[in-house]
Amino acid sequence: MDTARKSWHVDMDEAVVTGERTAVKAHDAMRVVRKLDLQEVAYGNSQTLRDALRLQNGVRLSQDLALGTGISLNGLGGLNVQILLDGVPLVGRLGGNIDLGQIRLDNIERIEIVEGPLAVEYGTHSLAGTIQLISKRGSTPETTLTSSLQYESVGDYTQSAGLRWKGKKSNTTLSLSHHAFDGWSTDDLTLDWVNDFVADSSRVSTWNPKRQGQINLQTIWTGDSWTWTPQIMAMGERIVNRGAPRGPYGEMALDDMYQTLRLLPSLRAKSFGDDGLRWDILASWQHFSRRKESTVMDLTTLESTPQGPEQQDTTRVVAAMTRGTRHMVFSDKSSIRAGWDIHHETYMSGRIEQGQQTMLDAAAFALVTLTWLNMEAQYGIRRAYNSAFESPLLPSGNILVKRGEHRFRGAYARGFRAPTLKELHFR
Repeated sequence: MDTARKSWHVDMDEAVVTGERTAVKAHDAMRVVRKLDLQEVAYGNSQTLRDALRLQNGVRLSQDLALGTGISLNGLGGLNVQILLDGVPLVGRLGGNIDLGQIRLDNIERIEIVEGPLAVEYGTHSLAGTIQLISKRGSTPETTLTSSLQYESVGDYTQSAGLRWKGKKSNTTLSLSHHAFDGWSTDDLTLDWVNDFVADSSRVSTWNPKRQGQINLQTIWTGDSWTWTPQIMAMGERIVNRGAPRGPYGEMALDDMYQTLRLLPSLRAKSFGDDGLRWDILASWQHFSRRKESTVMDLTTLESTPQGPEQQDTTRVVAAMTRGTRHMVFSDKSSIRAGWDIHHETYMSGRIEQGQQTMLDAAAFALVTLTWLNMEAQYGIRRAYNSAFESPLLPSGNILVKRGEHRFRGAYARGFRAPTLKELHFR
C-alpha cells in the first residue's frame, strides 16, 4: 500500500477526526471527543439524531409539535451548538434549533461530540460544542444490497435500502429510506397500526403524524495523490397538526400542515503526500425550505379550503460554503494548519424585512501544533469579516500531557454566538 493510500485509510476502532488533522485514537486526541458508534447495541435502533443523543450526559432535548426536537448542550441552547454533516454546517434553524428528528442516520456510521468552543475552526454557533455526523464509506470489495424494515408499536414504520458497489478507482453508496408515523395519544391501542382519517375528537394527537423520505448518494474516487468525494443528500418531511372539531355541531376544524425540504450537494477533495494529508478542501450548496399551510377542514365532506393569507408562511434558506485547510509538517515536533472558511447565506420569508436578506462571513484561521517529549500544545487564531456585524478575534490554546495510559488536558478558547438573519430582520 503506497503512502498516499495509507494516509487516507485509518483502521482504528476508537478513531476520531473532528478537530484533528487526521484520524487519531480518541484517547490521544487534543480535545475530549465523545464517539457514538452506531454499530453498537446501545445505538443500533437509533433512527434519527434525536434518538442517538437522548441518553447522553449534558445533552437536554426539547420537543415542539411544530418545530420538532431542539437541543441544549451543557446548559446552552441550540444556537450555540454547531451540527455538521461530513464537515458541512446544517442550516435551517427554527426557533433557534435544527430539528434533530429530521436528521436521519440511515447512511451515518458514527457521531462525534466535542464539548466547548471550536470557533477557531468552525466559527459561530460552536460555543457550547460541535456535533459531527460521519457518513458510511463504501469500501466493500463487491456489490452489496441491504434492506431493513422496522416497526414500533406506537405506529412508527421505517423502510430502508442500500446499495454499494466498487469500481476500479471508486466506491459508491446509494441509500434510500421512508419513515411513517401515524401520531400518538395516551388513549391509543398497545399495538397501533396506520389509521385512516377520523372526523371526530380522536383526530387530535398528542404527537403529530408525520412522514419522511431521504436519499443519499456518495462516490469516493481515489487518484494517485488526491481523493474526490462528491455526494448529495435530499430529505423531505410532512407534519400534520389536526385541530379539534369546532363550530356549534363540530362540523369543521382548523388544520396546519408543515412541509420541509432539505437539499445538500457537496464536494470534498483531499491531497496526500509523503508526510500525510496536505490539502483538505470542502465546498457545498444547501437549500432548506419550510412551508406552513393552514386550512379549514369540513368534517362532513372531508374537503379543505385555505385559511387567510396571513396564516400561510414559507421560509427558505440558501447557503453556500467553502472551507480549505493546508497542512504543513515542518518536523516531528512542529506542524501548522492554515486555511479559509467562507459562508454565504440568503434568508427568504414573508416575515423578514424586504422579504429577503443576505449575509457573508469570510474568515482565515491558523493552528500551530508543537510536540516535545510526552507533551503536545496547540495554539490557534481566527480572524473573520462579516457583512452584518463586527466579528471578534478568536484565540484558542490546548495542551495534552501523556503519562503512560493517563492523559491530562488543559484548554482555553474564546467563542461567540452571532445573531442570525432572522434575529436581525424579523418583523
